[in-house]
Amino acid sequence: FALAMHPRTRPLGAMALTMTIVVGALSAASTGAAAGIALSLVLSILAGGAVVYLAFAALPGPPPPPRAAEADDLSDPAPGPVPVAFRALLATLVMLPLHLWLTADGGVAAMPVLFTCSAMLRQPGVTASLQDSLTRLAGTAAGGVAASAVHAVSLMHGEATLALAMVLCVSLFFAWRMSAGALQAQVWMPGFVTFLALYGMTLSPTLGGDEIAASERLGQVFAGALYTVAAVSLLAGPARRLTARRRRPA
Repeated sequence: FALAMHPRTRPLGAMALTMTIVVGALSAASTGAAAGIALSLVLSILAGGAVVYLAFAALPGPPPPPRAAEADDLSDPAPGPVPVAFRALLATLVMLPLHLWLTADGGVAAMPVLFTCSAMLRQPGVTASLQDSLTRLAGTAAGGVAASAVHAVSLMHGEATLALAMVLCVSLFFAWRMSAGALQAQVWMPGFVTFLALYGMTLSPTLGGDEIAASERLGQVFAGALYTVAAVSLLAGPARRLTARRRRPA
């Protein structure tokens, strides 16, 4: 969380959090699968970085718009910024119990819940966390519906070529919507991740198989978002007061 909240190491921290969630959740079901996926994630990050670099080198896009200054705080009406280390500690206190509870019985299918909560905890304030939760809920719903539809058609026909074609078409649709702008990407990027995660889980008996229900995952994401907002709201006040006392001159 400290890496993800620091401006210079934000992408690295986001990747580290994603790997921690995936490997930690998988280890609750199968340590062998967790070790294998850890190596696959490292190789995928290296390969993905190389592909993205080459793609932008060959087809450079427009320059990004100037970014507005972000408030570095846990709540909106803040008198001063909360240190990154303190924010990371509070985010860990909120995230760790949820992670342990969801993965205690091998609940690998709860990974979208943990992804949502970790993204919300990286937001600069409570209002931003609420907005992020709404966009991610919408994206998760779209990804869950797409995963359920592809899985249902695949079961009816049982043809790998058809399943591959449907995954390709859905992926192209999500990519088209994500490229429409930053606001669209906030909705469709989590939806694409949810689609790949849920549909991929249906292909593995170790990770849940046919027992995974998109509606159940959506309900878990909603409950996790409410838990995160409530926990941040409770901890924001004491965090502000504590850091304000430390800044007062002796």
